[in-house]
Amino acid sequence: AELLSKEGAVSQAQLDQSRMEAASAEASLLASQANVNEMKVRQSRMVLRAPVAGVILQRTLRPGDISMASGTPYFRIAREGLIELDAEMPDAALAHVKVGDTVMVTLGTGEHIGGKIRFISPRVDVNTNLGRARIELPYDVDLRPGSFAQARFNASSAGVLAVPASAIRYEAGGASVMLLDASNMVRQTPVKLGQRSGDYVELIDGPPAGSLVLATGSAFTLDGDVINPTLDADTPAPAAAPAEGQ
Repeated sequence: AELLSKEGAVSQAQLDQSRMEAASAEASLLASQANVNEMKVRQSRMVLRAPVAGVILQRTLRPGDISMASGTPYFRIAREGLIELDAEMPDAALAHVKVGDTVMVTLGTGEHIGGKIRFISPRVDVNTNLGRARIELPYDVDLRPGSFAQARFNASSAGVLAVPASAIRYEAGGASVMLLDASNMVRQTPVKLGQRSGDYVELIDGPPAGSLVLATGSAFTLDGDVINPTLDADTPAPAAAPAEGQ
């Protein structure tokens, strides 16, 4: 059009019109390219990519669901096939373990799996005196989120003092047991707990071996009560022969 204008083949008005049409076409092209780029960005956001490789344990999103900013995770993934056990440990036992220690874990099925301590929480529950340790476990088909397992640490339990877990009272002032004296009078005695094994809890500090403690019913007795105990001969008690209050 510029060449034809110089030769007088087109008028100035036609030249201006051609220039406007060219500018409009260029603007439309840029707008189309911007739309294409925006669609590519939106498409990339529709693809969820896990930050790590692993096994999907739980899914809360289904095809067709609308993504909402609710804070609920869409997927729970076992990183690289690993699952963690959130284990509770007595405060006194935390000093005897460290990150990297090996742990033997018993599943609800009875299967034994070796694990390793990954993290030890610096916080202890003020009511129960229990801390937490996270134990890395290899992926296993019998491991399911929310299931229970028992962990045994490498510390030796030979010769320790222990009482039935049911004998422990947890109060604001700490853990205690209800001790029986020679006259069958109940004496509430503070204790310091160690590791737990099965239905027994280790006593780091407490009554001497051979003492009588209430194995059940301690929540219904008070310091100074006189009771008529029944000895439970079937229950072994390394620290104290348990008794049941009536």
